[in-house]
Amino acid sequence: MSDISLVKAQRFKEAEVKRHTRDLQKLQQKNRMDFDKVSKRREQELKRIKKDSEVSIENETVEQERKLTELRNKHKIQLKEESRRLQEELNNLKLNHDSKVIELKKSQKSEIDKITTEQKEVIDNARKNFVREKIKWQAE
Repeated sequence: MSDISLVKAQRFKEAEVKRHTRDLQKLQQKNRMDFDKVSKRREQELKRIKKDSEVSIENETVEQERKLTELRNKHKIQLKEESRRLQEELNNLKLNHDSKVIELKKSQKSEIDKITTEQKEVIDNARKNFVREKIKWQAE
């Protein structure tokens, strides 16, 4: 009977080992499936995060380029306006300078005419005095 008990115990042991191995395989398969699901979900989340990040970077790049273009246009407009104002100021300065030059020329011409007239008068007076003195000396 001990052989029969031993054989039964051996069969029971083998059955338990098979059941345990089968349970272990099922558990491993379940864990592998769970791991694959979680891994796949995390990879999808990672792809989504990368895509969102790329979209965000692209949007920010576009926004920065738009702002840069806007600033460049604004600067160009300001530069044109300042150039126009500078040219206008230069023209005003040139006109002012020209009018002052003309005014100076007129005043200098007037002064020269006055001095010339005074010198002619002095020369005429000197000539008249000379002629008088000459007549006076000749009369003597």
